[in-house]
Amino acid sequence: MPDPFDIQKKLDDWLAANPDAQKYVSKLYYVPAGERAPADATHSVVLASTMTPERHLTVAAVVVPEFATFLDMILALVATQPPRVE
Repeated sequence: MPDPFDIQKKLDDWLAANPDAQKYVSKLYYVPAGERAPADATHSVVLASTMTPERHLTVAAVVVPEFATFLDMILALVATQPPRVE
């Protein structure tokens, strides 16, 4: 039987192979379901299937301070938008 897919290794390899991404992100973490992101993580993203939401992946990131400011600005804009009226 082949080894299981190592998500953390794939994230590490991807970041190591992408110097442009390293300008913004210093570390990526795979966060298994039910676990918390590592203490040094600054942001996280969840990718979920729209067809089967129980299939999801959480990735936490340690981002450089300038990018963290940008991400927090975008999140603040989203959080303060008025409700959508139809």
